[in-house]
Amino acid sequence: MTAAAAVVFVAPMVFSGGACSGARAPRDGDARARVAAALAPGAVAAALAKLGDAHWRAKARFSVGRPGPAGWTEGVTTTTDVWLDRAGNYRLVEGNDADGGREVVLYGRELNVALRYYGKMIRRRAEEPEPSRLLAEAVSAPGAAWDLVGHFAGLDPLPAAPVNGRPAAGFQLSRSQSAPEPAATGTAGEDPLRSWRQTVQLHRLEGEVRLDEATSAPLTVVVRAAYGLKRDGHDLRGEIDLRADIDGVGSTPAIARPDAAEDLPVRQRTVPEERALLGGLGGQPTSAAAGKRAERRP
Repeated sequence: MTAAAAVVFVAPMVFSGGACSGARAPRDGDARARVAAALAPGAVAAALAKLGDAHWRAKARFSVGRPGPAGWTEGVTTTTDVWLDRAGNYRLVEGNDADGGREVVLYGRELNVALRYYGKMIRRRAEEPEPSRLLAEAVSAPGAAWDLVGHFAGLDPLPAAPVNGRPAAGFQLSRSQSAPEPAATGTAGEDPLRSWRQTVQLHRLEGEVRLDEATSAPLTVVVRAAYGLKRDGHDLRGEIDLRADIDGVGSTPAIARPDAAEDLPVRQRTVPEERALLGGLGGQPTSAAAGKRAERRP
């Protein structure tokens, strides 16, 4: 289970707001667009592929609950490691404090998957878009966090500084003083189950984003935020605590083929068996079924 999908209330959201009003708008708007594009899950996966070989590590906690002494909080902390090599193979290991987890290894045209507590790694043919989707899910936590806070974020350029030896552009995150108000609810065509997202108000935001100059890969992402929202008439509060880093560029070992993986069993069903089970329903009748119907005619 990914950090973005672990808590229903904190599902990824997409805001349509553009640049904030005021003197900072052009700078913030350009930076916001650049950061939003770089943190999109598919973009992160593509940037990692451009790096050739690298290691991605992220630890993210998304939580939400009712405020007050008698309130409650639901949340999950997910830790994800992804190793990629220059041949396009990857290995991802993911776990959370809700007893969920998985290991996925893409090796050539083989996809090897093991779920926590199941015990066995199953091998099957890798067919797109599944391998790309699994990789994008694994690196989706920064994008999910940005979907919640980016609409309200102010970004100030940080002094240029290399990250793990790679030139990077950096931005410091804060709550923009000119952040727009949440959009009105009831937008035409919007899923009613997700209408709460228009009520989000950001209370606190701090962190930083450092992007690789050559590939826009997010070499470092830190997001710590607190926000409020309404759902089903209740006031809720949420928090995000996330850090993601990329290292090992140029030094990550090649991914090995999992020797212990078992091939996915293939179940075969012959055409005669299907016809016997269906009894001629939905298609051409079998001779036996046709004969019985003829006998019942007056």
